[in-house]
Amino acid sequence: MKTKMKKLISIKSMPLLGLVLLIVSGFTLAPPGREPISICGVVELETFSGTAIVVVGGEAISGTVQVIPLQDPIPKDGGLYFPVVEHWFMFDTGSLVTTGEEFAMPTDENSSIATLHGNMEIIRESVTGMASTSGAFEGASGKLRVNGQMDWPPISGQATFNAKGTICR
Repeated sequence: MKTKMKKLISIKSMPLLGLVLLIVSGFTLAPPGREPISICGVVELETFSGTAIVVVGGEAISGTVQVIPLQDPIPKDGGLYFPVVEHWFMFDTGSLVTTGEEFAMPTDENSSIATLHGNMEIIRESVTGMASTSGAFEGASGKLRVNGQMDWPPISGQATFNAKGTICR
């Protein structure tokens, strides 16, 4: 009876184990009509511009990114809170515009290094009206979670980031 019960428990736990493995390995389970999207990039902190790679449906597209803080950062909990930030990703195949909020918190080891966390939403038109989602990303929508690191001078003066989420186009 104990053996039978152990088999039932292990069989019932297999779907949960599979889901945990997917999440741990970094895959996103996209709802119907949505595709997983990931974006990684490097931004120079002096100009808030840099390079980015977007991966949608296994296809990688590289281009440039411009980060535009639409409000001054607010000191919060020892870090900097950017309440409204717009990101313009420009590619040969079109542009992708996001808006969101980000929080940079200095690490305990070095105050010139901050962890970066935030949320981005893919938007059809820029908040400033100066850019729009176009080309391969025309009419796209979606949400992304951002994690990264900001290295203030004198270190590198760069921010590196990874964003993962879903996109609907």
